[in-house]
Amino acid sequence: MALESSQNDTLSQLLPFNEHRFDACLTYLAREHGKSLTQFDMVKLHVMIDVFHVLEHGTPVIGGDLRPWKHGAVVDRAYNRIMQWWYRLRETGEQPEQFHLEPYINKQVTFSPNRESNYDDFSASEIEAMERAWDEIMTKDWTASELYFHDPKNFMGRAWANADAENRAIDWNEIINAYDAQYDEDHTHIKTLIRV
Repeated sequence: MALESSQNDTLSQLLPFNEHRFDACLTYLAREHGKSLTQFDMVKLHVMIDVFHVLEHGTPVIGGDLRPWKHGAVVDRAYNRIMQWWYRLRETGEQPEQFHLEPYINKQVTFSPNRESNYDDFSASEIEAMERAWDEIMTKDWTASELYFHDPKNFMGRAWANADAENRAIDWNEIINAYDAQYDEDHTHIKTLIRV
């Protein structure tokens, strides 16, 4: 398992960002739920898919280094991938292979999948993590989503606030500790597993 640590030994990446998995997961969710996604939906779903899978199995589905951005936890490479599709469309008129993009509306790009979902790409636990992420994120309006990712009373908000205050990556151990504190659970076995 690939680990990334900084000077203060923050465990911010369990696996490198995987473009194929990112595309496949978001295609699956958009197709299954019949809904186009914005760039904000995509990066938040990515983070929470990985969070819920790590909590249960100790490994992310997509991977990447979690950073405390203005609107919450984000994997830089995921956001950059999304925006490269938009810049290419704007400059050349070329749509990406994976998604059909619609122009900005209220500073958002809308992505509709061009491909069918391939269920063989996923295990049952990965589908469960994706659906849990959908239920957690896509049922919230913008204000509720901002609170979810910023309010220290919520586990993701607490991990984000700590990393943001110290200008560092988000530590997986902090996410797990904050989750356990909020929901009165014990994921010590997962913290042990991700250190191996």
